[in-house]
Amino acid sequence: MAELIRSVSLVIAATLGAAAALTIGNALSTSFLGRRRYAATLRAMGFSSRTLALAAWMEVQIIGALTCCAVLLLVRVTLDGHTFAAASEGHQVLAQLDVGVGAAAVSLVYTLLLATAASVVPIWTLSFGILVDALGADR
Repeated sequence: MAELIRSVSLVIAATLGAAAALTIGNALSTSFLGRRRYAATLRAMGFSSRTLALAAWMEVQIIGALTCCAVLLLVRVTLDGHTFAAASEGHQVLAQLDVGVGAAAVSLVYTLLLATAASVVPIWTLSFGILVDALGADR
């Protein structure tokens, strides 16, 4: 039973992660679209596409890490140690929420992996797009 619950939990986490990656990617695309002319100007001044891509990736990672830490702190303060129960067809499962160092580390790594996956296309579009098109982009 515990193995089944673990498997279902992993599937749910992966599904939610995919949805989060799509949402993050959409938000990043919108954000980076507004900076397209700025990035093109930097490229025209001599900055390499790789440098711009690295800067954008670092920005995404820092925002992801700070957000994850804030959520972990909020969960630790409000829900740590609480017991949750779920019942179905005569079976009851009790679980105690424990936000330890291991859970926090897994959450942080998972968040940063999702942020990386979600940012590939928006960063590629921002950093490696056609320079002339980006310089003439409307605001």
